[in-house]
Amino acid sequence: MLMMYHLPYVLLMLIYFALLASIFTKQATFKYKKVTQISSGALIIVLFANLLSTIIFGRYSDIPETNIVVVSTGIFAGHALISWLFDLLDRRFHQDWLRVIYYIGMGLVVLTSYYAGIDTYSTRPIDGMIGTTVIICSLVVACTIPFFGMALLMDFFTMRHHAPKNYKFKPTQDKINHYREHGLSEQEIVFFRQQMAEAKERIENIEVEMNKVAKLRVIENRHNLVAVSKQYFKDIVKEPERVAQAGIFLNKLLPSLEDLTAKYTEISSHVAKNKQTYLILEKSAQTIDNICESITESYVHFHQSLYNDLQDEIKLANRALNKEIDNTTNQDTIDELVSDPFNFEEE
Repeated sequence: MLMMYHLPYVLLMLIYFALLASIFTKQATFKYKKVTQISSGALIIVLFANLLSTIIFGRYSDIPETNIVVVSTGIFAGHALISWLFDLLDRRFHQDWLRVIYYIGMGLVVLTSYYAGIDTYSTRPIDGMIGTTVIICSLVVACTIPFFGMALLMDFFTMRHHAPKNYKFKPTQDKINHYREHGLSEQEIVFFRQQMAEAKERIENIEVEMNKVAKLRVIENRHNLVAVSKQYFKDIVKEPERVAQAGIFLNKLLPSLEDLTAKYTEISSHVAKNKQTYLILEKSAQTIDNICESITESYVHFHQSLYNDLQDEIKLANRALNKEIDNTTNQDTIDELVSDPFNFEEE
C-alpha cells in the first residue's frame, strides 16, 4: 500500500529531473522560462493529486515521516520561484555568472526541501507541505536579493562605463516601436542596442584595418567581407528577435576579426621583420581568411529558411511541369527547363 502510494510521486520526480537534465545540457538554447514552466506544472500535478486523495480518502494514513509528497512540493515550488527570479535577472543584466549561482541555488533547494520536509512534517501532511513551501520560497527570495544588488553594481561599473560610442544616440520612436513589435521588452531593447552598437563599431574598425594592408584587401575582396557584415547587421536589426541565432557572429567572429586585423596591420607596419615575423603574418592572414569564410557561412545559415523556401518553390515548379508533360517525355528535358540549383546529390 505504501509503495503504491509513493510510486506515482517517485516517477514524477524521475521524469522531472530527466527534463531538467535535458534542458541544462543544451546550453545554447537554455531558458529559465522553460524550467519555470516545468516546475510549475509538476507542482500543480502534486497539489491536484493531493486534493484528490483528500477528497477520496479524507485523510492520509501509513505515510512515513520523510514524506516524498512534502519534499517534492518544496522542490517544485522552490525551483519554479528561483527560475522565475533568475529569468528576471537575466533579462535585466545578461551576466553569465548568474547562471552559476542559479545552478548552485537549484541544488540547495533540493537539499533544503529534504531537511525542511522532515522538520515541518506533522500528522497532517498538508501542514508539512505548506511549511516546507513557505520556508523554501522565503529562503529563495532572501538569498536572491544580494545577488540582485551585486548584478546591479557590476552593471553600473562595467556596462554603463564601457558602452560603445554609438550607443549614446537615442533611437527614434519608430525604431523603438519596431523593437516592441518584434517582442522585445524595454530591458531587451537596451541590451540589443548596446550589442548592435558594439557590432557596428567593430565592423567600422575592421573596414579601416582591412584597407591599410594589401594582403587584407585581397582577403576582403575575396569574401566581400565588409558588405556581407553590414548586410548581416541590417538583417539582425530588421529581425531583432533572432539576435540569438547570430550570436556566434556578434560575440565571437567579429571580436576575433577586429583583434586580428588590428594586430596584423600593426606588425605589418614594422620596418624590420625576420623570418618568424613573416610566419606569424602568414598564419594570421590564414586565420583571418578562415574567419571571413565563417562569417559568410553564418550569414547563409541565418537566411537558411529563405533558401529552403526557394528550394520548395523550385521543387513545386518541377512537379507542375511533370504533370503537364506526357509521361514519355524524357526527364532530362524537364530538368533542363527548370534546374534545381540546390540539388547537390551526385549523379
